[in-house]
Amino acid sequence: MNRLQLPLQVLLTVMQDMQGTHLLRASLPPLRHISKEACFAELRLHNGQVLSCQVKTKHGALPLQIQETLQLLYGLQTLEWDIISSPLHQLQDTLHEQHPERQSLSVRSPGALDIPMRLTQGSLPEHVSSFQTRRVFNLIDGVRNVQHIALLSGVPIEMVQNVLKVFQEAHLITYKEMNR
Repeated sequence: MNRLQLPLQVLLTVMQDMQGTHLLRASLPPLRHISKEACFAELRLHNGQVLSCQVKTKHGALPLQIQETLQLLYGLQTLEWDIISSPLHQLQDTLHEQHPERQSLSVRSPGALDIPMRLTQGSLPEHVSSFQTRRVFNLIDGVRNVQHIALLSGVPIEMVQNVLKVFQEAHLITYKEMNR
């Protein structure tokens, strides 16, 4: 875990080119007209892009939209941010937060020749803004296999497999049955 003392706008600029998933946390003073108790900010970034942004108290998240939360945090002076690097499963947490009603299912790691297909015509949650993750999702058409998606997207096949596993756990995709 790293600790930096910076305004949020500067921190996000610094983090813009960082690969991987990161959790940013900072303690906040009581916020006038929002909460009378101490709060903390929590942001999740993947490859420099904001996945989620919340202000929380000990009782849970405050009902603010991501843009409202960012504007609030931009207005604050320098904060002391804890930066925690996390594995890809943070993306899974974000997707499950978007669809908590979905039950877990048996998930396997896809092979290079497996063909993913979307379960719905929907798109990824707005908070999932990683260019690579969106590129992989947009290439899923029920025809291309994992290896072909990796080639077209320019994303390493291991990362494509990890992202597809998260999509499957979030009930966004399944795999075409193949006669073997």
